[in-house]
Amino acid sequence: MLQSFNYTRLQTQLIVSLSRVFCTKQSHAQWTLTTLRTMFW
Repeated sequence: MLQSFNYTRLQTQLIVSLSRVFCTKQSHAQWTLTTLRTMFW
């Protein structure tokens, strides 16, 4: 349970970091949605 939580938190931090990197791109929103779909579906 704790391991799973830590993994989720790490994954979230990774997404945030990547989002900041791609923030300047025009397709930021689409990229984020695609990433979320890949992870959760």
